Amino acid sequence: MPSTPLISIRATALTESGLFKGTHALDCPLWRDGRNVTFKDGGPEKVAGWVSVADSGAAGVVRGADALQDEAGVSRVFFGDQTKLYAWNGATVSELGTGYTGYEDETSTHPATAWSFERFGNWELATNGKDAPQIWKGTGSFGPLAGVNFSTAEILVRRGPHILAFNLTGWAAGNGKSTFAWCDADNPETWTTTSTNSAGDLPIRDMDGEIKAAVTWGENIAVFGKADMYVVSYTGAPYYFGVQPALKGIGAVGKMSIAEVNRILYGFGPQGVWKTDGVTCEYLDTPALRSWIAENLDTTQLSKVCATYDASTETIRWSLPTTGTGEPTVTIAFRVPNASWSIEDYGRSAWVPRLGAFRYPIGISTDGKLWTHNVGVDAGAGVPMTAYVQTRPFAADDARAWSYIDTLSLQLRRLAGVVKVRLGGQANLDNAPSWSDWLAVDDGFEPIRLRKSGRFLTLELRSDTVGADWAMSGFDLYGSRGGRI
Repeated sequence: MPSTPLISIRATALTESGLFKGTHALDCPLWRDGRNVTFKDGGPEKVAGWVSVADSGAAGVVRGADALQDEAGVSRVFFGDQTKLYAWNGATVSELGTGYTGYEDETSTHPATAWSFERFGNWELATNGKDAPQIWKGTGSFGPLAGVNFSTAEILVRRGPHILAFNLTGWAAGNGKSTFAWCDADNPETWTTTSTNSAGDLPIRDMDGEIKAAVTWGENIAVFGKADMYVVSYTGAPYYFGVQPALKGIGAVGKMSIAEVNRILYGFGPQGVWKTDGVTCEYLDTPALRSWIAENLDTTQLSKVCATYDASTETIRWSLPTTGTGEPTVTIAFRVPNASWSIEDYGRSAWVPRLGAFRYPIGISTDGKLWTHNVGVDAGAGVPMTAYVQTRPFAADDARAWSYIDTLSLQLRRLAGVVKVRLGGQANLDNAPSWSDWLAVDDGFEPIRLRKSGRFLTLELRSDTVGADWAMSGFDLYGSRGGRI
């Protein structure tokens, strides 16, 4: 029989739809599986690489980081593990504080300890919810923050001339876990309220449980419990700050689980991944990834979920603690412009939130290494990155008919190094695919000869060598149809 086009896919919203691992195979729009790919400019492409720039030598697991560029133009990354605080100036790592007593793992009585950082001009403040809040004044080491009227705080957020501290212990008024306090204007070392200053405090009385997260949100601060959202606003004298309930049904699993993008908040909560504008909310992970997340997520270590927004790729990432490890070993990525999901096979226990201080996004792995992302195409210097994308099982118009494929062509937008493709055939969806050999890919939409048949057909594009790179917008499968079953 003559060879004719049986399946033709071109760059559309379909090719940018992202991974759908949580649906039935036939309900998946196009891409059933993949790793280390993103969906943009008409289809899937290999993500940019990452390279290690420093080894902190941290004995514990780093959780929490921030970047600051001072008025002299010196950029630093501040970060901490359970017992120490560090800074990296782009060349060397320095130990700036020690003797802290944080927890490496979450238990039923406390979260895994993570540092919350906030800058105040050329100073940097840090708190971990277990030890006294700390301050670094541009030189020397961190030391205890003077003037506080509480023992510990989980989170620090700056709003104008004030530093706000959330989730307090050692709070004389009680109910500190759902209380926030703020310092006097332009004075982070005065926290006790007097008639002549603007320091103060306020409980969030209706919050169920403790404050889990607080992030800057435009001119306000969004505060999350485990299943509710509140908004803290500056009101001016004599009260200075007020709080209003916003939404029920969304929350945070930990202080690192929220990211803000153009005044839209994205978070990882007990019920899944969501976004909100403060008025409405929407869960994003269903149907695409929720069941896959549930199968792989270590729900006993949710406080280790770590989020970041990469403005250069318009992508939000959450590094997740996985079963069997208890630490972030995989990262899910949501690309905002087309709402596409992807999975990246590395984990970061801390992300640096401020891109402006450094050229590239920076993440820190559980072994204490600092990595710059969006650099090159490999998973470290000389380390190959495995990147692949796999379609759902296709039936050529009629799932009762057998398809015989003899040629495929790939529409590639970018190709470098060794990239390969294979085609699988299945008689039934509960059968494992019978795969063709791996076939080398050339650019130019050149025909690739092969022999494969089945009621259902699956295409996979993959690279796993140093220097490989690719981007695809579509493909064609040619062959003939056989009889119906």
